[in-house]
Amino acid sequence: MTTTETLTLFAILLSPVIAVTITLLHADIKEKRRQKMNLFLTLIATRQTFPIPTKFVDSLNMIDVVFYNNKKVIDSWKAVFASLHTDPMQVSVYNRKLLDLLDAMAKSLGYNNIKQTDFDSFYSPNLYLDQRLFQETLNQEILRVYKNSENLGQSRK
Repeated sequence: MTTTETLTLFAILLSPVIAVTITLLHADIKEKRRQKMNLFLTLIATRQTFPIPTKFVDSLNMIDVVFYNNKKVIDSWKAVFASLHTDPMQVSVYNRKLLDLLDAMAKSLGYNNIKQTDFDSFYSPNLYLDQRLFQETLNQEILRVYKNSENLGQSRK
């Protein structure tokens, strides 16, 4: 077998292996970016929702895993985490740290022209506030009735 034939055989045997390896690496990179993007978009979409949604908290708890290789994002997340564990909690510090985190995440995803002021603005219909206030009032009234009711939960004799 000549050198040319050996190289041709070698190329024929290795080409599919190399192609599959490159395809798998590309798929892995694409999946990791998708995870980062989904986490980022969840935080953006729910950043000013009250009460704080479970998916917002879950997303915060996934940052260490999803952005494990990005020191700036991890450091920003640690600053947010620390701001959540102060007594009393300083909301303005938390909000500033959250904006820093969102900014670091955006930059890591290639959104270099987005500014923190873009993250600070959000839309929330007045209807949401009205519904929340109504629900709070309703809950207070139900609690008042329960507290002032005789024989609550007990059978009458």
